[in-house]
Amino acid sequence: MANELAKSFVESKNKKQAARKIVIELNNFKSSESQKPFDFDKKLAILKLIYEIIYGIKTCESIHDELIMAELSDKIFFIECVDFIIRRLDTEKNKQLKALSADKV
Repeated sequence: MANELAKSFVESKNKKQAARKIVIELNNFKSSESQKPFDFDKKLAILKLIYEIIYGIKTCESIHDELIMAELSDKIFFIECVDFIIRRLDTEKNKQLKALSADKV
């Protein structure tokens, strides 16, 4: 998943839209076992993997055996989008916390 999202971001002409796609994908991703959405920490771990792939810290290939090579401008724009992405994931965390507190009432 992280590989494909990193590839999608790097290849996108519209980086803001690619950042929104990352948020949507992470917020909609569910555990295959429980079918529950991933918690904030798991989403953050996937975001960290995307960062490492874009920055070349981890070399990963996409599903189609394509090496992901980001240019400097891709890396700079991704760093600028990280705060946007995390804030949107945090919003999802707040929804999860509200749902938990509503279940306890």
